[in-house]
Amino acid sequence: MAKRHYIPVTADVPGAASEGNCALIRKVIRTALAAEGVDVPCEVDVLLTNDSGIHEINREMRQVDASTDVLSFPEFDLRPGELPAPEDADPGTGLVPLGDMVISMEHVAAQAKEYGHSNRRELAYLVVHSVLHLLGYDHLDEGPQKKQMRAREEAILAELGITREETERFKALDSAPWLRILGFRRDALPLLSEIKKHSTVPMITKTADAAALLSGPSLELFYKHLQCAELYRLAAELKTGRPMKNEFTRSPVII
Repeated sequence: MAKRHYIPVTADVPGAASEGNCALIRKVIRTALAAEGVDVPCEVDVLLTNDSGIHEINREMRQVDASTDVLSFPEFDLRPGELPAPEDADPGTGLVPLGDMVISMEHVAAQAKEYGHSNRRELAYLVVHSVLHLLGYDHLDEGPQKKQMRAREEAILAELGITREETERFKALDSAPWLRILGFRRDALPLLSEIKKHSTVPMITKTADAAALLSGPSLELFYKHLQCAELYRLAAELKTGRPMKNEFTRSPVII
């Protein structure tokens, strides 16, 4: 069995190394390495911190007295297109120590808000950006190197299904695209019927109704929610060993 990349993710701020963040970071790193043609197993160490933490590291390691969004510390002096070789592997682990990355989760949240997209997209972007630095890419000027790096970033994010176009489509939804009823009192049924009749926001009580009530980005977003719920159901079944129901297929609770 081929050896996999080893990607330890640690954090010195509470909640940063959540299961979701760690899974996203590892997926992005593996996708980026594959996209760049890296076919030897590598180790990439990731630290998630805050602005003060990355400020301190920046000052100690680079003599730059400022916080930033991401820092990359490559083990090798590579150039774009030049890849680590099997002989670069650590004899003890069999892994190529590609380098370290440090990400400020405060910057992730602030920049996501500034650019109008999700924290997930911003985190994915910074991880791709850092992987490319570890592989020798740079953007110190506004010339060809920066353009080359930006093009690779967008290509890798597109491969992951995380694109600016996707973000813009969902940003265009300036209100809740639907309401999903989880439960209600039986004596409130007439009121619920009136709300459903007059509401400008589609009210969904059955998953099967979505295709008739929604369209365009709203329907696409609904199906993404449905897929996420199914992934959660499968993970919960594997973890508990008990059959679980997709939350979108449960009937509303009537009290």
